[in-house]
Amino acid sequence: MKTKQRLLTIVLTFLLALGYVPSAFASNGELISAELKDRFHGQAGVQEVESITLTVRGVGHDLSAASFTNMSIGFVLENGRESFASVTYETSSVVERAGNTIITITFNEDLFLSRTRGVKNVAKFEFNGKIYMSAAIVPDGTGFGNDSTTFGEITNTPIEPEKPTEPEKPTEPEIPEIPLTSIIAIPTESKVLVDGEPIEFDAYKINDNNYFKLRDIAYILSGTACQFEVGYDEVADAISLSSGLSYTVVGGEMTGKGGGEKPATPTGSKILLNGNNIALTAYHIEGNNYFKLRDIGTAIGFIVDWDEANNTIIIATQ
Repeated sequence: MKTKQRLLTIVLTFLLALGYVPSAFASNGELISAELKDRFHGQAGVQEVESITLTVRGVGHDLSAASFTNMSIGFVLENGRESFASVTYETSSVVERAGNTIITITFNEDLFLSRTRGVKNVAKFEFNGKIYMSAAIVPDGTGFGNDSTTFGEITNTPIEPEKPTEPEKPTEPEIPEIPLTSIIAIPTESKVLVDGEPIEFDAYKINDNNYFKLRDIAYILSGTACQFEVGYDEVADAISLSSGLSYTVVGGEMTGKGGGEKPATPTGSKILLNGNNIALTAYHIEGNNYFKLRDIGTAIGFIVDWDEANNTIIIATQ
């Protein structure tokens, strides 16, 4: 009997050394990595999340895409704020390689990536009762690297839920949380009058609100009672507005209306008005920041009105 037990121990040790783990011993595999893969969306002209590859230590786990629940894709800003949207998958595959189980999940939605510098595009999901966050895809301001493996490693410790605390008085305005996916900007068809003069703007409609390129507004209003300067602090990742100052032309202003619908992602930069933080709703569309027109009017002091009969947006500086 002792000889049989010794022989069984030797065989089991040998199998474990080769990476084989019997299912009876491998029901709770350890998650080694979770890596996102991105691709270029030709029609929209942007990068999007294509799939996630998850590697679990050992084999014989009987795993599938359904083993990873509450899957969501989103982004984390530099100030720690985050926004996620639930996603579904189109296909999945499971293979055993080098003693590990590798599950690849391909998504069937347009999951556009944020191109704002410093924003971390990540996946969040639950596995074996723990919440994990994948490696991140981080834009550098000019483009993306090759998938998330370049930028970080999986958070292997569970993310503990925060204990409820007494609400504190906010010291800074909160950035509105808007889902990353399915945000589409449609070119604005309305006419625009500025102090009675017709002006053609590069403007878009998002959720029935008009969004204008910030520098276009500053360019047109320069020299009026509501003029303001626009600047950018790259170190602080902050867009600065200075009321009462004439606008400095940087090139590219009033370049005309874009063609067709465009994907839009929330702007992660801080907004400063005369040095003070303010909360403005803004989106990043093809390298430019677009702000809700009424928000800019309220902040700077010009009037925004609507002539429904003539389908006309009215801007008045006095």
